[in-house]
Amino acid sequence: TSPDARFTTSATGRPVIIFNHAMLRFLRDDDETAMVLGHEMAHQIADHIVRGQREVLRSAITSAAAAKKAGGDPKTAAVQAAESALITYSRQFELEADRAGAILMMRAGYTPDKAINLLDRLPSKDSRFRRHPPHPKRKQAVRAIAKQFRSVNKNGQTMALVF
Repeated sequence: TSPDARFTTSATGRPVIIFNHAMLRFLRDDDETAMVLGHEMAHQIADHIVRGQREVLRSAITSAAAAKKAGGDPKTAAVQAAESALITYSRQFELEADRAGAILMMRAGYTPDKAINLLDRLPSKDSRFRRHPPHPKRKQAVRAIAKQFRSVNKNGQTMALVF
């Protein structure tokens, strides 16, 4: 089983963050744990599940209507548009969660500098990562936000979470 952590909601709508056993064994230290937990918390704070569902549905409806008007197959158009939107928005949301998660972990006193290298150890052939940006891009985003956080923090200010 591949390491996995995810944000979801319970049947009653409460936010839940799940780490599978492989992820718990995979994480090497508190900083790596804080990075993954911060990332998943950021998904919840940003309401990524609802935002993603809304964008996928909007894309599917728009494409189906256009296909019907043009004499094409609305169902096929809707499915293709939904799949494309899911990948596009998932990648955007992953970068948002990486940046906001880094801020959250730094606010809590952890550092992303070494923890971000956990991405290098994740299985690269896992199909789940199709919806994630390439690891180098994610690492670059986290390093940039960490640098910005330190600069803002040095001046006695707090860095806001922006989605």
